[in-house]
Amino acid sequence: MTELVIRAATETDANAIAFVHVEAWKETYEGLIPDPRLAALNLADRADRWTKILRDTVTPARTSAFIVEVNDRAVGFGSYGGQRSELLASRGFDGEIEAIYLLKIAQRRGVGRRLMGLMATALIDRGFAGGSVWVLRNNVGARHFYETLGAGILVEREEQWNNETRVAELAYGWPDLSLLVCCSETRL
Repeated sequence: MTELVIRAATETDANAIAFVHVEAWKETYEGLIPDPRLAALNLADRADRWTKILRDTVTPARTSAFIVEVNDRAVGFGSYGGQRSELLASRGFDGEIEAIYLLKIAQRRGVGRRLMGLMATALIDRGFAGGSVWVLRNNVGARHFYETLGAGILVEREEQWNNETRVAELAYGWPDLSLLVCCSETRL
């Protein structure tokens, strides 16, 4: 029997989230971002970053996260918080889905939709009305996922990751986060 659990992440989940973060980048971004960028991913650095993020329980617009586990093994996570873009905040998109990553074994089973609903509910509970998410312009699968959830493109930007790599990103948004609250059944 497969047991799916999605729960609020704590500081003790930092290593598991870091593992999923690194592995999901490798699975998702191969061919979308330069290989040296993927090769440079460091599990220890990600774990340190997630420990600091999850340790902060005071900052009002702080990042919070949910972890997704199947049979006690981390297979995904989603993080959310206050809007980091002043432009999007000024347009009414005051909350942000900062990240959502699922390993391939957990994709296309309704888990992502359920995770988005939980993050939207948590943002609403914090007083946020609208929300956004950034996605690589060339990540067609993720773009389709957000579009099926009713998001529209808000703005495009180009990020420079180092002196050689420029990456185009799109912000998708929901003016009303309550549109994401309904969840589908998961099929594991």
